[in-house]
Amino acid sequence: MLTFVVARYREDVSWLNDLPRDAKIYLYNKGPELDAGLFSRDVEVIRLPNAGRESGTYMHHMMHNFRADEGEFTVFTQADPFEHAPHLLDLVRVWQRWEDVQPLSLMWLADKKIPPARLLERETADWIDDLAVRREFFSLTTWAPVGFFDEGAWGIGNMYRQKHQLPNGTNIMAHFLDFCGLKATAAQAEAAEVGSFSYGAIFAVRNSRVQGFLDQARPHLEKIELLTRADLNYGYIFERCWLHFFGEPFTHLARPSQQAPAAAEPAPVGTASELRTRAFQLMGQGQDNEAQALLQRALLLSPSDAELLSDMAAMALRRGDYAAGCTYARRALSAAPDNDAALFTLGICQGAQGERTQAVRSLTQLTGGTRGQRFGGEHAELFQLAQQNLASLLQSAPAGALA
Repeated sequence: MLTFVVARYREDVSWLNDLPRDAKIYLYNKGPELDAGLFSRDVEVIRLPNAGRESGTYMHHMMHNFRADEGEFTVFTQADPFEHAPHLLDLVRVWQRWEDVQPLSLMWLADKKIPPARLLERETADWIDDLAVRREFFSLTTWAPVGFFDEGAWGIGNMYRQKHQLPNGTNIMAHFLDFCGLKATAAQAEAAEVGSFSYGAIFAVRNSRVQGFLDQARPHLEKIELLTRADLNYGYIFERCWLHFFGEPFTHLARPSQQAPAAAEPAPVGTASELRTRAFQLMGQGQDNEAQALLQRALLLSPSDAELLSDMAAMALRRGDYAAGCTYARRALSAAPDNDAALFTLGICQGAQGERTQAVRSLTQLTGGTRGQRFGGEHAELFQLAQQNLASLLQSAPAGALA
């Protein structure tokens, strides 16, 4: 089952009748009363004051009405999503193929050419089958997209810097996350240069990820909710933060080491395949951080490469970042469903995060049938480890918990 959190002001929300019948819908109404008889299904309508944009609505829901056991995913959306997410209703019907943190929009506004049409046609790595969806990558210091010029986005970042009297070049994301009290996530942002977001703040999150954010941010939730109403500029800042609140990793661009002599290491340039080969050489030398940076750079060159995504998932598992491991593994499997290494990483990371049912499902698929025979023949040690983890999960599960 899916849960929908819908932020409304004056929009027509009759489209909610077209959502799956078993979906739970919370409609937060900040505008005029709705017509009686508008809905042919159950919709829980909750009145809120008109403050805080959609960010305030999302925070209110998580603080007061979120239930982790209410389904697998929560969909957060504006009440008129289709100008940003034209394929939303079709994407909802393939929710089993979503990533843990799933962008659902494609663009800001087509008539504004943001993003440019040529990018929409060319950048299809995030598509699910023939359903167009696209995450936007942006600079953490300028707040503008990395692939085209967007004066409005740059203005949002510039206004934030001016309000806080920050020098040019400040990592805006790190500063704002620290301002919210999320110091661990702020430290991750400070070590990176690029973030990603979903236009219109329209996205879905696996409920275990929502719960993880709430657990981490518990002492700061009231302050974060207050910030959604404190300044119009913050509302636009929040739009680019949501995916990262729930564990979407930032991207660090590799740079030459300041400690090493200038000629000691060649600059990490070349094709994605060449960067991947060099990354494995560095891993063999115990230089995991440098290897990870090269893999991230290779992924920018080839964002839908299943092997690179699987490598990133394995690196995340290696350093104990299970949330990122799940995200990269799901992206790898979306690109190549038969990628056994990615499915192994996904199952192990799911188990480490306490997602027992999902972990059992993944590891059972990996170790059973012809796929299990293939995986066992090619990776005997990993096959044995997968079987051991599966047995442990089944043994520790309460009666009926995995039904």
